[in-house]
This record gives sequence, structure tokens and C-alpha cells, in this order.
Amino acid sequence: MKKSILCIAIMASALMFGSCTKYIDDSTIIIGADLTVIDYSIKTNQWQVDEDNGYFFVSLNVPEITDEVSKKGAVQVTRKYTDNGKVYWTPLPIVIPQSEPQDQGEGNYYYSIYVDYEWTVGQLNIFITATDFWTGDIPGDMDFRVSIFKNK
Repeated sequence: MKKSILCIAIMASALMFGSCTKYIDDSTIIIGADLTVIDYSIKTNQWQVDEDNGYFFVSLNVPEITDEVSKKGAVQVTRKYTDNGKVYWTPLPIVIPQSEPQDQGEGNYYYSIYVDYEWTVGQLNIFITATDFWTGDIPGDMDFRVSIFKNK
């Protein structure tokens, strides 16, 4: 009985101290073989515009999105918000209501901004689209977290 308890204690210690977490750098963490997390800071000058279709986008090379992820995994993107010193993460897609004063001073103009994404092997595209398809104001800096899930 004592040998069984000792054996269980040794196995538990091995699991506890033999963690599967691997840090590639400050922005990429691999946890086991199932989850890779990468943070991206998109600057204003990185947004491209598609004026014909009325949206902004950024295309990111993400080699961690492999063919295996495409066949058996998933990719989730969240956007970072900071409010009064607190950090919040909102999963995409999101709709952000907007309000601006009208030019003639006749109340406000209301619209929404959609932030969404698509992915394929090796690439992630993030989109910003206003409901009125206005592309006159380039989006500002935004932070995103990409979570890549793989089945074993």
C-alpha cells in the first residue's frame, strides 16, 4: 500500500513539474500540442483599404496555422480593449455601435463597425467594415490575440 502511494506521489510530481508549456518568445506560447497563442499589435499604417467593397483589412502570415489545423483544428481571434486600466478581450466577430454629429447639426448619425476575420493555411485576414461602407477614416492601432487549436 505504501509503495502504491509513493508511486502515485512520484507520478503526480512528474506531471506537475514536467509541464508541456513552451515559450517561443514574449508573444507566442505553445501549451502542450493543443493550443498556440500569438498576440499581434496592428498599427494604423498596416491597415489596407478595399475602396471598391468598402472595408479595411490586414493580412498576417501565421505559419502556425498548418494544414493539420485546417483539417482538424480551429482558429479563434479576440480583440484587446483597455478601459480604466483594465484589459478586456472580446471574441471576433464583434459589432461596435457608433454615433457622430451630422454636418448640419441635425442630431446624430448612427452606424456600426464590424470587426471579423478569416483564415487559411499560413494566413489570417482581419477586416473592419462600417455599415455605411465609409473608408475615409483609417482604423487606429488595435491589438489582437490569435488562438490556434490542434487536435492530437
